[in-house]
Amino acid sequence: MITQKELKGLVSYNPISGELTWLERSKKQINDDHQRSAWNSKHKDKVAGGSLCSSGYKRIVLLNRCYRQHRIIWLYVNGEEPVSVDHINHDKTDNRITNLRSANHVINSHNMPKSKANKSGVVGVHWCQTKIKWCAEIKCKGKKISLGYFLSFFEAVCARKSANIKYKFHENHGK
Repeated sequence: MITQKELKGLVSYNPISGELTWLERSKKQINDDHQRSAWNSKHKDKVAGGSLCSSGYKRIVLLNRCYRQHRIIWLYVNGEEPVSVDHINHDKTDNRITNLRSANHVINSHNMPKSKANKSGVVGVHWCQTKIKWCAEIKCKGKKISLGYFLSFFEAVCARKSANIKYKFHENHGK
């Protein structure tokens, strides 16, 4: 992994836009004057990286290694490599530091967007045809927990919302 010092010698970070910008290369970084001049005229002060990987995150190549930008930005700002970085608003391309938080896998899974396959409009609530009732459930630490069956959609949603609070799911979970 690149260090914070190496990173700050290559790019600058704008916390308002969430973008990385290439810095001017020094003689130490590119010894050849012609190559250095060409690199600086082409890249200096331009947005760094920005291509998307298959999972939808922005990526950047630094020192011949590909990184996800949100992880690099966390390192740039906080000086440490995170276990995992959560995009609070679920936008994988929004790398403003105010939208990023360090999280382990469990915490990150407590802030997931609603699945496109969701039919009820509420995560963890679905119609159970065999019981002819609304079912509410929650998945926590890899285990599915039944919250019960309800005659009304409203009761099922209330049960799920209460479970979100009990199990400390993020307020954006399911949005």
